[in-house]
Amino acid sequence: MILRAWLETLLSRLSRSTRRSAAGRLRRTSHRNRIGFAQYAEVLETRTLLSSVVWGGAATTGMQNWATASNWVGGVVPAAGADVQIGAAYSGLTIVSSANVSVNSITSEAALSLTGGTMTIATTLQANHGLTLAGGTLAGGTLNAGTGANAVVATATGGTLNGVTVNADLDLTQVNGVQLTITNGLALNGTAYIGKADGSTYGTLFFGDNSATAQ
Repeated sequence: MILRAWLETLLSRLSRSTRRSAAGRLRRTSHRNRIGFAQYAEVLETRTLLSSVVWGGAATTGMQNWATASNWVGGVVPAAGADVQIGAAYSGLTIVSSANVSVNSITSEAALSLTGGTMTIATTLQANHGLTLAGGTLAGGTLNAGTGANAVVATATGGTLNGVTVNADLDLTQVNGVQLTITNGLALNGTAYIGKADGSTYGTLFFGDNSATAQ
């Protein structure tokens, strides 16, 4: 009886010691795991997703204002970073901009007219029905035209290309006294028509600070 009691006491003590030892190992393992995780934690860079903004005005002909919020799906005028889409349903429309505009890109089946302010393009302007400069400025980016369309039509009220690449022609033939100013260089992959070949109209290109002209 004495021996049996002694053995039961010994087994009880050994069992408690084993549980304490296992708990200690678990805490040490957990601590090492936490340290190991911290060593391999990585902070990811912040990224901004570009947003697509679509023209959704009711009119499909005539002239409409770029700055009218109700002309855009969602009721918000495109902001910096936006990719603007103006679809084929609006190919008979002219969209007029007279304020400062800054976007990532534009793809337009409608004709565009800049009557004031500066339209800044970060990447490309695909103007499938042309762009008219009538007092406004196009800044930056690459301007592409649709098949058979002059990318830029200048007017007598003038306009400016500021650091633009133009993959099409410049048309300064529509009326007498057409003016176009070039600042910060121009990459022209096309032809600049400065007046009609028969001499019935003439135009003027100003470069930089207007001290040099081509006519």
